[in-house]
Amino acid sequence: MTVGERVSVRDGGVGVLVSKDASGVVVEMADTADHLHWSSSGSAGARLRRKGPDLVYVRDHSRSNTNQSAKIRAVRKHIWAWHETHNFPSPNTRDTIRKRKACRQFEEKIKIYRMNTWDELWGEYKGDPANQDMVDHIQEAKIYIRAPPIFITSAPWYLIKGKNEACLCLRCEQMSCKQRPRLDVSRTMQQIMKGMSVCSFVLSPPPTTTKFVLH
Repeated sequence: MTVGERVSVRDGGVGVLVSKDASGVVVEMADTADHLHWSSSGSAGARLRRKGPDLVYVRDHSRSNTNQSAKIRAVRKHIWAWHETHNFPSPNTRDTIRKRKACRQFEEKIKIYRMNTWDELWGEYKGDPANQDMVDHIQEAKIYIRAPPIFITSAPWYLIKGKNEACLCLRCEQMSCKQRPRLDVSRTMQQIMKGMSVCSFVLSPPPTTTKFVLH
């Protein structure tokens, strides 16, 4: 060790080596600025070592990928709520999915099925005038034709891809009967908004009425 180095003394203090000769060493303590003298011989002699690097990690800058702005958090929250209201929750209360939170701790939710692709859902979300502020913020740097990553990653974790077939129970069949007209109407409204020609509707004849004649 040379004069001027940071050293650690045996009592746990930290200081700077001021002098070192045959009679002993003198250390200037960092916390009190006192000069302490130790002899070089005997059981009470000097026991010094170089001060090692601190093991405490100090972050000198904030990470941009973990510090989200309030606007981004608002967009993610809005997309989460939109997915919950514009997709189809399972009518079966036993049709659940679990997510592991900790050791022996799970979060259980009823599954929500999406019957459209991500791009079709993004088209519905972007076409709604109520979501215009959120869409403008998402497309601030780039215009997305397909679904942007934030639209997919902000969806609820219990949102899964639905299939056309059901389990043939009464509740699932009733939900399927409601889903098909809703999807057809949404596609037709999209074509109307884009100015495309819509196929003519075939009107069914009016139902026949039965007349009762009293004798």
